[in-house]
Amino acid sequence: MTGPDFSVSLNPAGIPETVRASVSEAVNGAGVSAYPEYENRALRRDMLDFLTYIEGRRSDRCPDLTPDNILAGNGASELLMTAVMVTAPRKAVVPVPSFYGYERA
Repeated sequence: MTGPDFSVSLNPAGIPETVRASVSEAVNGAGVSAYPEYENRALRRDMLDFLTYIEGRRSDRCPDLTPDNILAGNGASELLMTAVMVTAPRKAVVPVPSFYGYERA
């Protein structure tokens, strides 16, 4: 006979109905109906609109800024890995000790 598996964080009784209802209400209330866009086009347009709103006008330093110039990612680690893959540097200096993601990238 086997007992409960304590190596994973699971509720053997399943998801409580109150939690299921709260999650469903939060998702439906936020207007989430599909998985986010792969290329984040709407998000990048909104980010540009926000930057323009903050500046009151397009920055003189970046007059040609478009949504195509904005990179969106799922956190700093993903953005760092993307930047390294795109630029493909042959060498890099990594200060030690530092964030593990720098060395990994």
